[in-house]
Amino acid sequence: MRRMSKVKVVLKKSAVQSELLKSPEVLDYIESLARRKAQKCGKGYTTDRHANGLTRGNVSIYAETSEAIHDNYANNTLLKEAYVKEN
Repeated sequence: MRRMSKVKVVLKKSAVQSELLKSPEVLDYIESLARRKAQKCGKGYTTDRHANGLTRGNVSIYAETSEAIHDNYANNTLLKEAYVKEN
């Protein structure tokens, strides 16, 4: 039996942070995930996308309307949805 040689992969941390984690494709993907979570929270919840993080892009979900703000305050809607696993 022939032995396989070991392959060593070295990632440049700066390249991963600056090029991959802040790339438009990754931001689009995480924004689509956040939009799904916001829709599951109900009417009045929305997302905000920012690529100004130090190491990666960020997307926030927040209550935009007064009804959604009250709902989140009374029921912890955003917190509960954050811990729901998706298939």
